[in-house]
Amino acid sequence: MRDRAFVEVGQLKLVLSVLVPSFIYVALIAWLGIYVASAIFVAFFMRWLGKYPWWKVAAVSLGKQRGVLPSSSSFWFKVAAAQRRDRAPAGTGTKPWTKSSRCCTASPSR
Repeated sequence: MRDRAFVEVGQLKLVLSVLVPSFIYVALIAWLGIYVASAIFVAFFMRWLGKYPWWKVAAVSLGKQRGVLPSSSSFWFKVAAAQRRDRAPAGTGTKPWTKSSRCCTASPSR
């Protein structure tokens, strides 16, 4: 019963061919943002695993970022620019464009 391997080498290579780029994608989100990291991720998989021509890779990965993600996030998550502009910073209770009496007074700080 113990002589059978849990996973064969070929199966492990297939899993790692998706797992390693996925970890890199998650790490890139912090530095590049989700739109740019997603475009790179989609382009990589289309070209490397799908063997699509470069023009299709560019059309799909960039078109998806310019069309689908911004419209879906605005619709589903209600994060339109006007809504973000009207929201106060977390925990302040004030609008971002108003002056707080604490930070802008001429009174001594000590």
